[in-house]
Amino acid sequence: MDQRHLFVELGYNCAEAVLAAVTGSMDHVSCASGFGGGIGDMGVTCGAVTGAIMGMGLALEVRNPETPMSYEAFKKSLVIRFLDTFENEFGNTGCHELLRASRFEEEKDLQAYHATPERKMTCANFVDYAAGLAQKLVDEVQ
Repeated sequence: MDQRHLFVELGYNCAEAVLAAVTGSMDHVSCASGFGGGIGDMGVTCGAVTGAIMGMGLALEVRNPETPMSYEAFKKSLVIRFLDTFENEFGNTGCHELLRASRFEEEKDLQAYHATPERKMTCANFVDYAAGLAQKLVDEVQ
């Protein structure tokens, strides 16, 4: 799955696009629908980050006792590695912080920025990075 195409061209949100890319399937995309824009457009944890973590869990079937990684190892190892690596690359995992949205004093200014092509392309970089990192970590385990 091409996460950039899903995000930029087809209108899927950041979490949906990354989840689909990591799992290689559109089957579970709807479970990520509320996570775009930093969870419900609230600007908290970046949707590319939440989509990646969901995708890794699904790809590795961490709740299946017959898979190579337990749920506890997933949380304490892979999720932490993902978050640390993403934050080291971009300085944060929060949507508003990543977009430097703190420069907006009024909510309406932030909302206007969200509708711009500049914001879409900025987020596309986070989507690409998150999907690639998550896939790399999944491949290391499998």
